[in-house]
Amino acid sequence: MQDVVRGMDTLVLDKEKNFELSNSYLTSGLQRINDLKISPKPYFTSNYMYDLNRATIIEGYAYHYLIKEELDTALKNYKEVLSIASDLKRVSLRVDILKKIGYLYQRMGAVDKSTEYLTKYINLNDSLRVAKNKSLSIPLQNFIQKKDEEPFLHNSFYTILFIVLLVLTSILISVKFNRIKVSRLELKLNTEIENKKSQINTSTDLNLSKKTENELLEKLKKFEEGNSFLDKNMSFSTLVGILNSNSKYLRQVLKNNKNTDYNQYINQLRINYIVNRLKTNPEYLNYKISYLAEECGFSSHSKFSASFKNVTHVSPSQFIANLKNKSAEKKSVLT
Repeated sequence: MQDVVRGMDTLVLDKEKNFELSNSYLTSGLQRINDLKISPKPYFTSNYMYDLNRATIIEGYAYHYLIKEELDTALKNYKEVLSIASDLKRVSLRVDILKKIGYLYQRMGAVDKSTEYLTKYINLNDSLRVAKNKSLSIPLQNFIQKKDEEPFLHNSFYTILFIVLLVLTSILISVKFNRIKVSRLELKLNTEIENKKSQINTSTDLNLSKKTENELLEKLKKFEEGNSFLDKNMSFSTLVGILNSNSKYLRQVLKNNKNTDYNQYINQLRINYIVNRLKTNPEYLNYKISYLAEECGFSSHSKFSASFKNVTHVSPSQFIANLKNKSAEKKSVLT
């Protein structure tokens, strides 16, 4: 019954977008599963079918609100279905809902949450496929064991060995094939997420007023005049908190006014700081590159060197050598 209601609900949304009729079917379905007294089958608990039917109806509501663009309400309903699926240990339903929640978060612009749920979907789906492949091998193993007990097969060692090897080979090929498919899916999902992230970063329709933009630029100026950017734990979210702004506004201001993104922005501040130290404090010319990297907030020598070359167009060691040569030339001229 609930499948019929869910199907009619989808039909009126996909074909006519009749939200009133959709809600009517869903409400009717929810009322029916509350009213009907169905005797449970021996392998079901008394509440099992009720919860499963309710999950189907709630998923219908989630789709209803998704089409209406009420994404927060749709997300709430999908998460309720996921909770029911976990309680009922319905792995296939969990896989389906994790994927839907992942794409819903992506649609809402929540990249981190989207990545989290899509990763859970990929991992659980991978485990489910492997479990299915293992279960398929059980009947054949039972067949081999049963035949081995029969007298006329006692001398058929090589026949049995061949079948076992064939089964193992088939399983290995199937698992490898499934992992390749999952890897391709993961790559596709990551690409879609990055594209979505890029769209968010480059979006201009943020209703950012000139006043708000100027206030944010003034806060950035004060941030640049301080040394907070030297903190190794400085991150984009931390900077958003310091500026008392939001991530979309900050990305837009960095793009429009500094023609950069957060990573390039923070790295350039750090490199400019250490370049100034090298030029004004001769002692810094004798420090190791790893110390210079740590001094200006980089977590590794390699990241520091790459960022340094990106800003100055020479490596740190070459930059230091050039400064030392200039200093030596000045001394020789003076003497």
